[in-house]
Amino acid sequence: MKRIYSGRDFEKLLKDNNYQRSRQRGSHIIFSNGNKTLSINLRNPNRMVVERLIKEYELVV
Repeated sequence: MKRIYSGRDFEKLLKDNNYQRSRQRGSHIIFSNGNKTLSINLRNPNRMVVERLIKEYELVV
């Protein structure tokens, strides 16, 4: 069974993978690690989107 991430959990995962908040526009927060940038709605994160971002950006869980 895959883990369900809350907004806070996913933000902590991003910070653990050297991503920092770059800016925010409405409910979407943009994170960057210097090379890659990603945007996600942390108020209500979609489970499928979170799983895709973990795989696509090779985040260490």
